[in-house]
Amino acid sequence: KKMVTAARIVLFLCIVAVATCAAFVPFTREEQNFAIRQHTTKLNDTNAPQVDKDTANNDLVEVFMIPHTHDDVGWLLSVDQYYVQQVQWILDSCIRQLLDNPQRKFTYVEQAYFERWWRELSPSQKDDVRLVIKRGQLEFNLGGITMNDEAITTWYEEINQMTEGAFFIQREFGKDVIPRSAWHIDPFGHSASTALLWKEIGFPGFVLNRIPEWLKLQKRSDKNLEFIWRTSSKSYPGNTSDILIHVLDTWYSSPGSCAFNDNNGWNGIWVQDDPAIFNVNVKQIADNFAKTVRNRSAWYRHNKLLIPFGNDFAHYEAFNSFVNMDKLINYMNANVQTYNITVKYSFLSEYFAAIQKLNINWDVYTDRDFFPYNDDTQSYWSGYYTSRPAIKHAVRKADSLLQTTETLFTLARAVNPNQNRTFENAYSSLLTVREGTTIATHHDAITGTEKSAVEADYFDRLHNGSVASSTLNPLLFETYYKPTTGSSNNNIVLGVWNPLGWDRAEFCEFVTNSYVTSVVNSKSPFTKLPMDIVPVPSWSADYTKGRYRVFFFCQVPALTGQVFTLSTTSSESELNVAAVHEHVKAVPAL
Repeated sequence: KKMVTAARIVLFLCIVAVATCAAFVPFTREEQNFAIRQHTTKLNDTNAPQVDKDTANNDLVEVFMIPHTHDDVGWLLSVDQYYVQQVQWILDSCIRQLLDNPQRKFTYVEQAYFERWWRELSPSQKDDVRLVIKRGQLEFNLGGITMNDEAITTWYEEINQMTEGAFFIQREFGKDVIPRSAWHIDPFGHSASTALLWKEIGFPGFVLNRIPEWLKLQKRSDKNLEFIWRTSSKSYPGNTSDILIHVLDTWYSSPGSCAFNDNNGWNGIWVQDDPAIFNVNVKQIADNFAKTVRNRSAWYRHNKLLIPFGNDFAHYEAFNSFVNMDKLINYMNANVQTYNITVKYSFLSEYFAAIQKLNINWDVYTDRDFFPYNDDTQSYWSGYYTSRPAIKHAVRKADSLLQTTETLFTLARAVNPNQNRTFENAYSSLLTVREGTTIATHHDAITGTEKSAVEADYFDRLHNGSVASSTLNPLLFETYYKPTTGSSNNNIVLGVWNPLGWDRAEFCEFVTNSYVTSVVNSKSPFTKLPMDIVPVPSWSADYTKGRYRVFFFCQVPALTGQVFTLSTTSSESELNVAAVHEHVKAVPAL
């Protein structure tokens, strides 16, 4: 019996070990493709209900074809793995195809990848990119570091990631290159708060995708996939919080009958339009595309149809996809008499401009979110609100430190305008903090829907940023206030900073080896503050930092620091400077 029991235990441990190892093994290319197909199949046009011929709209339909790629900033692979294996080749390939044909257009979102790719380009290659932007062939959609989640992120986090991306675009391409369109095609549900923020940024419209399946089907039937979202009727008077919404009728992938792209390069569908070669199929593909257009245009109140051409990590070999899109577009436009359909390469901003000119009286959707998202009657995406709580906590903690570092940096530089080299080094550290926090807002990061190995990569980035922030904050505080922090003559001088826009009054704490007898506000009038001191248990993780934990009540005005003097009785005990520096930071934002 003991042997049987031992064998069972060994078998159980082996299963656990194998499962744990599997969690850290990156997905193979085949597994990635399967995962992508799983969430693009259900609402693709090939599975959509067909419109009856008697009720179909046979008027001229204008198709806005939007080539794009959705490049997750981490998901099945880490950010670096995706970039090295796929994204750099997508961008290289697409830019070449735009240069070859001025009629072609391409939309890109994730500046986390684009900025890295841009740094690796030669001066002549950068000139090529600027040329296609000047010719109106490349549009930045959103323009942020990533396509952020909408359920878990805060406004502060969303603004940060959008700001960081916008800084890069403006710095490299000038003030005239502004993202003029916004879509969230993959986040798991949509928030009125995010839509309001996009309205405040200045986007004329916003594209949604993952709304509850039953609601998308209902909106198809009611021809209500486009509407006005009144995101905050209580806080904003009248229609000042309104933004025009377009819900993708199927998915953000290319139509199933003519998917001239694949995240892996090429999927085998060729448009053959040369009569000198066998197996000419251009008419068959055009007929299928026309059916798709008629079917999908029937779900709208006008004759303009947005059709994305792309998918996750699409156009890996853009020569294939663009040549075939060219052939389809040319054939459709050469046979307008037959199909009564025109097709053109386009941007999302052009589509919104076109439908806004129609002066349609849109329905109004007021104050509600699109949560929880469900993609069938039994599958509700609500677990990610709380799953992987450690990564959610790490993001909040890192953002608290970032807010401290940014406010200290701004004010310290304002009072020390001549210390350029000091602040250049400080800014480099600040960028490390921003990188970790902005990437973590991605809809497969803070949500916890990534693989375990990818989560570990996010943790590393957040940790590096937090270390940089914790090291930088005391230096910036001393530069701004010029206090003598540390310990001398049995006294400890401690700085406390409030980075928030309102006054804070609460207890502060830190760990030291010295026995503190009193705490005095070092700013006139000198006031002795209420305090308490307790020993740190030997089993505590803080025991290595010091033997005593000191609590005292402090009041710090908004965006201000205070310096406190702590008197001690031990002249031989030295203050753990790292412990003090750790507490020259913000009290975490609530």
